[in-house]
Amino acid sequence: MIKKLVTMFVIVGLLSCSVVTTMAATDDTEALVPYKTNHTSDTTAADSKFGVSQKMANDTGDTLGVLNEADLPSYYSSVDNGYVTDVRDQGELGSCWAFSAISAMESFLLRGGYGNYDLSEEHLNHWATTREDGTGWQRGYADGGFQSTPLGYFTSWSGSRLESDIPYRSGDNQQFSEIDKNGVTQFGVTGAVILNKDTVAIKKAIMDYGGVSSCYSSLSRFVNYDKTATYCASVLPAGSMISGHGITVVGWNDNYSRTNFNTSSQPSQDGAWLVKNSWGNYNSLGGYFWISYEDAYLFNTKVFGISYAIADVTEVTSKMKLYQNEIYGATYDFGLQVKDGSVDGMVDSLTFMNAFDFKQNFNSLDNVIFESLSVGADYTAYYVPWKNGEPTTKESWQELSSGTVPYTGYINVEINNVIVPVGKGGIAIEIDSSETGGSCTIGCDEWLETSWGDMRFIPDTSLGESYIQYNNEFYEMKAFYKDTFDDDIGSNFVIKAIASYKGNAVAGDIDNDGAITMLDVLMVQRHLAKSALIAEDDMVYSADVNGDENINLMDVVAIQRIIAKLDVANG
Repeated sequence: MIKKLVTMFVIVGLLSCSVVTTMAATDDTEALVPYKTNHTSDTTAADSKFGVSQKMANDTGDTLGVLNEADLPSYYSSVDNGYVTDVRDQGELGSCWAFSAISAMESFLLRGGYGNYDLSEEHLNHWATTREDGTGWQRGYADGGFQSTPLGYFTSWSGSRLESDIPYRSGDNQQFSEIDKNGVTQFGVTGAVILNKDTVAIKKAIMDYGGVSSCYSSLSRFVNYDKTATYCASVLPAGSMISGHGITVVGWNDNYSRTNFNTSSQPSQDGAWLVKNSWGNYNSLGGYFWISYEDAYLFNTKVFGISYAIADVTEVTSKMKLYQNEIYGATYDFGLQVKDGSVDGMVDSLTFMNAFDFKQNFNSLDNVIFESLSVGADYTAYYVPWKNGEPTTKESWQELSSGTVPYTGYINVEINNVIVPVGKGGIAIEIDSSETGGSCTIGCDEWLETSWGDMRFIPDTSLGESYIQYNNEFYEMKAFYKDTFDDDIGSNFVIKAIASYKGNAVAGDIDNDGAITMLDVLMVQRHLAKSALIAEDDMVYSADVNGDENINLMDVVAIQRIIAKLDVANG
C-alpha cells in the first residue's frame, strides 16, 4: 500500500549552516523528519572567469577506507606517470568547473588504460544550461557552475563527447538540443568518489584514479610572484569576493618549501598539492601550480561543495540500456529522522526505490548504481515486482546483491545477469547504518534556489518514479513533497540499473524476416522522414547499424553496403 506522509519536516542542509522548518497539519504522535545533505551552494561566483559556486557546507565524511600516511610516497605526480592530458584554456567563460571535470575524466581513462582522449568541455558546459522546457541547471553557457554538476552528466551517460565532435566555443548561442546531435558517449561513469579534506584519502584517490576535481580561491593576493604557488591562510568573512575557481589536483610534494609561497603570507609547514589549471600556458610550469596543504579553501566543502574523482566507467554500446529517472545526479542526499515531541534520532534503516519500465530484450540486469553518503553502512539491492499498479511487499522481492557502502559517492554494484520481468518493476536499495551509527541516505535531485529566492536547478519529475519504504509502508516521493510542502516539483532518487541486450536482432534486418533487403532500407528512410517511426527495441537496435546510438543516413548507407556485400552484418 502506498501511503501519504503528512507531518512536520525539518530540512537540514548538512552542507549548509541554515535550517528551514516547515509545518504541516498532523495528528501523528510519531513524525518522520527528512534531512537532506546539499551538494551545491546558493550563490555563484561573481567573476565569470572563476565560475565555481560558493556555498556553506559541512564535510561529507570519511571515504576510501583506512590507509596510513606512511604507506604513501612523499612525492607523486600523475603528470610524471603520463596520466594527465594537455593543459587547456577556458578563455573568458565561467567554465572552469567543466574543464576540471573533463580533466579528471581524461586522467581516469589514461590511468585505467582506456587511452588518451580529448573530451569536450563544450558539450558538458551546454548540457548544464537551462533546457527549452525550463528544467535543468538555471544558467547560461557563459555563467559559472556548480562542483557537483558534472557527476550528473557523467553518471547519466549524457557525456562525455569528443572534442573533435564538439569543439570548445562551437556551440555559442545554440540550444543544447542542437549541440547534442553531435557525437556519442563512449564511456559512461558508473562510480565516483566524493572527498573531503582527508589528505590520505585524497592522495590515494590521485594515485588510483589520476586526478581529483576541486576548487580554491584564486584571488591574486594569495599568489606568489611568478604565479606558480598560492596559499590562503583563512576563510574570508562572509560576503567577501573569493573568486572560486575549479581545478584538477594531480599530485603532491610533502617537501615543497613553504618559502616558495607569497612572502606576505606563508604556510607554517612545507608541503603542497600539484594542480592542473585551465588558463593555458600562463606561467613557468606550463599551466600547473602548487597549493599549500594548509590552504583554507582547497577541498573545503563548507565553501565550494564537493571534490571528487572518477572511480569506474563502462564502455557504452548499443547493446546496453541505462534505466534512470534523473539525469542531473545528486543535489542532496535524503534521509529520515523520527520525531516524537522532539527529534529522537535518525532512521538508521531505510529502503529507497525507483520504478522503471523494463523493456523486452533489455531486461537482463548487469549493474545497479546508487549515490550515498552512508559510507560503512550495509546495503542490499532488490528487484521489486509490481502488482495492480503498486510495488509489492518485501516477501516477494528478489535480492540482487549486498555489501558495504565502500566510500562516499556513486556506487557501482555488479549483478550476474539477473533476468527481470518485462514491464513495470522497481530497483530498491536498502541501507542499514545501525552498526556504524552514521547516516542512512541516498542521493536525490531536488530543486535548488539561492538564499534570495532565485532558482538554481529544476529537476524533471513525474508521479510514480521514486519511493521510500519505512515500517513496511511505501511513500511516493512526488506526493510526499506536494502533501508536505505544497511543492509540485519534488525529486527523484539517484538509483540506476544497467541492462544488456538479450534479443536476436541482426543489424540491418529491420523487419526481422531473416534477410537484409531494400525493404529494410525503405523502413529506415521512412523512419527518418517520420512517416513510419521505428519504435520497438529490436527494430531500433537493428536500425542502428553503425552503433552510434542514432538512426540516421549513415545507417542507410551501412545497410546498402551489406546488401552490396561490401560489409558483413553483425548480430
